[in-house]
Amino acid sequence: MSNPALKICATPNHLRPTVLKPRRMCGCFNCLTIFEATDIPPYPGFVVNTMCPNCGQDTVLDGSTVPSLDTQLLSEINQYWFESK
Repeated sequence: MSNPALKICATPNHLRPTVLKPRRMCGCFNCLTIFEATDIPPYPGFVVNTMCPNCGQDTVLDGSTVPSLDTQLLSEINQYWFESK
């Protein structure tokens, strides 16, 4: 993990934001899409839903927790969580 932002993302608290404000950018490190928080559909029974609107997985990163949200960072997080085990 050479990227400093990747180290920040390695903690679950940064992967599960408590509040997703409207107009905030988010990204999915499963399907590597970037979208606005308002694109995330409501999910019954959950106060905050962090399900990706594209692939439906709980792999959403709040863009405010990293210096720069882009597909390269999402790809690195994907490799860290899913391919390095």
